[in-house]
Amino acid sequence: MSTTAGSPGDDDTIEPSGAVFARLQARVPLIVEDVLLRSTAEARRRHLKSVISHSAYRDMLTFASRTRLLRAAQRQPYQPADLERYGDFYAALADSGMPLTEVLTAGRLCFAATTSQYWAHSQPEDHVQMTALSRWMAEHSTPLFDLAVRTYASRVDPAQRSAMRHRLLADALLSGSEVDTITGSLGQAAPGPYAVCVVGGDDSALWPPQPLPHGCMTTRRLGYRVLLLPLVDDDTTTALRNLDEVVREWGPAAPKHGISVAVAEGAGDVPRAFAEATRTARLARGDALSTRRYFTVEDVLVLEGVLNSRHTSARLGRVLLPLAEHPELVETLIAFYRNDLDRTRTAAELFIARRTLNYRMDRVRQLTALDPTSTRGIVVLSTALTASLVSRAGATRNAFRT
Repeated sequence: MSTTAGSPGDDDTIEPSGAVFARLQARVPLIVEDVLLRSTAEARRRHLKSVISHSAYRDMLTFASRTRLLRAAQRQPYQPADLERYGDFYAALADSGMPLTEVLTAGRLCFAATTSQYWAHSQPEDHVQMTALSRWMAEHSTPLFDLAVRTYASRVDPAQRSAMRHRLLADALLSGSEVDTITGSLGQAAPGPYAVCVVGGDDSALWPPQPLPHGCMTTRRLGYRVLLLPLVDDDTTTALRNLDEVVREWGPAAPKHGISVAVAEGAGDVPRAFAEATRTARLARGDALSTRRYFTVEDVLVLEGVLNSRHTSARLGRVLLPLAEHPELVETLIAFYRNDLDRTRTAAELFIARRTLNYRMDRVRQLTALDPTSTRGIVVLSTALTASLVSRAGATRNAFRT
C-alpha cells in the first residue's frame, strides 16, 4: 500500500507547533509497539486478535499515530489525502474478510491505548499541549468510524449494497457493539423489537431464500444462519405469527429441522435473544419426537433441566435400558410420539399393521413398567428418548470437531 501524496509518511519532515509533538513523532514506532503489546491481551479476550495482528491494521495504526500528531499540531482536521489513505486500509481489511464490528471495536481499543501511550511518553510540563491533543483526537475520531462503515458497504456490487448494509447492521446487533456507529453512518434506525430466528446444520446454507421481507436482516454467526425479523411488539405469539407468514411464502425452501426463535425487546436485547435461540437450536436439533416448525425456549425447558442434571439424566437413561436390545421398539416409540399418539399415522409411517403396533406398545409396557399412552408414561418415556437423542447428536458433533 503506497503512501498517498499529501499524507504523512515515515520520511516526512514534520515541524509541529510545540516540542511535545516533535518528541512524540520521533517515538511513534515505540508507541505503536507498546499499543499492540498492551492491546493483545484485551484483544484476545474480545476475539479481536486476528484484526490487530493483520498487517493492514498495523500499518494503519502507524499511519494514524503520525497523522494525529501532525494535524493536532497544525490544529487542522483530517485532510482529504488522509481520509483516502484510511479508506485504503479499511478496504484491505474488508477484502480480507475482517468483520466490520471487530475492526471498529479494535479501533476503539487501540485508540484508548494510543492516547494512554501519548501521555506516558510526555513530560509534566507538556500538560497543556497533551490536553489539547486528547481533545483533538476525541473530536476527530467519528469521521474515521463513519469512513470504515461506508468503505465496507461499498465493497460490493451496487445491486448487492442494500443486502450488505443489512448484514453489517445485523452483525452489529448480534455482537451488541458499534450499533450506534453503524446505524448513524448508514442512516438506518434499529429500534426493535426483533424476532431472532436461528437455523443450523445443512439448512443454514440455503436459508432464508431471497428476497427478504422489507426490514429483515440476515447474516451468519457461530455456524448458524440468523434472520432478524422486525416486530410491532415484543409478544412471542405475535412474533411466531409474523414469522409463519414469512416462511409460508418460501414454501419448499423453508428449513426441514425447524427454526429456533427468541424475541428481543430492543436493539440492546438482541445478543441475549441470540444466545437463547442458539441454545434452543442445539436442544431442538436432536428432538426427533417433534414435527413443529418453530421452537422457543419454552419448548425445551424440561429437556434443558434434565440435561443439566447428571443424576436426572442418568435416571432417565436407565429407563431406556430394557429397550437397548429392541431398536424396533425405540423406533416405534419415537414415531408414536412424533405423530401425537395417532396409531394410524404411526403404523403408516413405519409400514406396519395396527396389530403389530399394538403388540410393540405392549412389549414396551412389559419391559419398562411404563404405559406409553398414560400421562406419566408419555412424560417419562418421551423425555428420556429426547434426552438420549440430543446427547447422541451432541456427541456426534464433538467427534467430528476432534
